[in-house]
Amino acid sequence: MKNFKTYLLAALISIAIIFATGWAAFSSHTSISILHEICFYFHLIPFGIGFTGGSEASMILYYLGLWFIITLVLIPIVKVIKSSKNRRKILISLISIITIGIITIVLIDWNIKTEREDRIAQNEEEDKKNFNTLRTGDIIFQTPIKSDSMDYKIAMINVDVHGYTVLEITDRVQHSSLRIWTQNMKNYTIKRLINADSILNEHFIKNFRIERQRFIFKNYDSNYC
Repeated sequence: MKNFKTYLLAALISIAIIFATGWAAFSSHTSISILHEICFYFHLIPFGIGFTGGSEASMILYYLGLWFIITLVLIPIVKVIKSSKNRRKILISLISIITIGIITIVLIDWNIKTEREDRIAQNEEEDKKNFNTLRTGDIIFQTPIKSDSMDYKIAMINVDVHGYTVLEITDRVQHSSLRIWTQNMKNYTIKRLINADSILNEHFIKNFRIERQRFIFKNYDSNYC
């Protein structure tokens, strides 16, 4: 019976950890960016599975496996705490360590927050100035420096509340900042369909943004498929 309670407690704690990190990773209200990034990468793998065409079952299996592993790790820790005569001291120490860790993260993040926000605002202002005529669905081509060169890259531009990005292929399909893409490419040309006004409507863009997620993280192939 004691062992069952230990296993149950470890399982419940592991569920709490998964939900807490998920909330920190995907909640728009999370203000601690360092903690947000750590938690986001913790949950990136299952969403990567979904983006690469995997089923929801793959994501469920991932989280079940993650829950099982965390539970196994927690079981001996819970046993030690429950069997220890200094149980209260151990709990106080753990809570203190966690609290100090969170406070440290908050202080570090507070120091870099202003600089980060200023840089983001500056980048957004620069993007609006340079790319204000662009629309989702425009295609950007790297212009070869040599006229006989066939070594070029193509990407599709996306404009939304998050700014100006491109859907491109390097070693795999991914989103990149349009600003960084143009800085790296140096010479580039942007094209728009002649009948873009009738084709690239709100319905098309909505479907395009849903469809593109099927290709995120897929590997590059030489046939451009």
